[in-house]
Amino acid sequence: YSWQFLLDILDKTIKNKTLKTMDIEIAILDRSWSYFQMFETWKNRLILTDNEIDLFKQRHSELINQGKINISVFHYNHLPSRHGMLIDDKVLFLSICDFLSDNSGNFELTVGRNQYELFDRNEGLNSVHKISQFNRLFNFYKATSLEQREVPLKE
Repeated sequence: YSWQFLLDILDKTIKNKTLKTMDIEIAILDRSWSYFQMFETWKNRLILTDNEIDLFKQRHSELINQGKINISVFHYNHLPSRHGMLIDDKVLFLSICDFLSDNSGNFELTVGRNQYELFDRNEGLNSVHKISQFNRLFNFYKATSLEQREVPLKE
């Protein structure tokens, strides 16, 4: 869900030729997550997002090859708790994952449509704390990603 928001900004920036360089790191749940059968709607959205990221990389391969866009995708394989977008280590849009259930016991994992909170590093200790916490979570997602499994976790 955050990818569509980011994609709109990237496309406008590229179209306006105002892009100098951009480093993008994305942590996304892997398609092979064992509990996906419980969250079919979310799985379909995730697969679509993963494919859209690949298409973006293909469409802008020239900018990627020139080093104007650096994009890394990390796939993790465990239940997400929080999600968000951190810009320049200063501004954080943060939300939690939530579970909705119906009367028959089916659960829906909700992510992008959940309310986001805005934290600005310049707006006090709580924002600094939330941004640091998000960085630690993101670094955990990266360290435990399928792409990094051969790299041991630091204790």
